[in-house]
Amino acid sequence: MQNTIVLISPESGGVVYISMLLEQAGYTVYKCSDANRLPQLLQNHRCDLIIIDDRKPELNAVELYLDMQQCPVTASFPTILMMAVDEEGGTEDENRFNILTRPILPHLLLNKVEKILAQSE
Repeated sequence: MQNTIVLISPESGGVVYISMLLEQAGYTVYKCSDANRLPQLLQNHRCDLIIIDDRKPELNAVELYLDMQQCPVTASFPTILMMAVDEEGGTEDENRFNILTRPILPHLLLNKVEKILAQSE
């Protein structure tokens, strides 16, 4: 069975690029521009992984992830946070979460997705 990924991003350009990479690798991708719709999306579609892209200031990936952990519908899903790097070349939360830093390199994204999906089986 094909793995299914939900991609949360408020920006359509980033969603198109990331979803194209994932679809070319054989994944089914559901796009979600409004994080408030995530619980409904997850109730209507099977999902193996959630990717949160915090490309815009109105979406803080870490805060959304922590909120998801409090919700029974979303708490059990493996999640990747895509975030910008700080001046020192990292993020302060890299060791706590599955974080992929920008710029997103296709092989790193696909490797992280494969690794997390293998761990969750």
